[in-house]
Amino acid sequence: HKRLTTATTKLDEAKAQGSDLVDALQTGVEKTRAKVAAAEQALHDFKQANSTEAPTTAPVDVAQAAIAKAMAARASEADLSPTEKARANLEKLQQRLQKSQATLAQSRESGEEEKIIEALESTVARLTEKIAAAEQQLNAESES
Repeated sequence: HKRLTTATTKLDEAKAQGSDLVDALQTGVEKTRAKVAAAEQALHDFKQANSTEAPTTAPVDVAQAAIAKAMAARASEADLSPTEKARANLEKLQQRLQKSQATLAQSRESGEEEKIIEALESTVARLTEKIAAAEQQLNAESES
């Protein structure tokens, strides 16, 4: 929220001074508000998905929540065998590929900018290569 406060203050100052930067600052404030809203929504979704007890009233730092989630995932993966890790990695890659392909199709249908479509195509290609490599690794491990 500190960035939003700073950006809003600068915008107010620019408006008071009749600065040429008002439009740019306004865009920055709007983007920052959108980021804060998205982060708060992600935190809310995370809490709902992972709460087995009554929601706490103390505010939780979004970064801390993400770190805790990542540490829990790493801890659960530490107990897996190399083959299980490779299989889990392959599943994650396949899920990412499906999401990227869906996003690419949606972007093409909605007429997104060419650079966005190219970036998504690149992501799909890269994930396809990673999946092929992960499948080779998994096959090599299951043969040995």
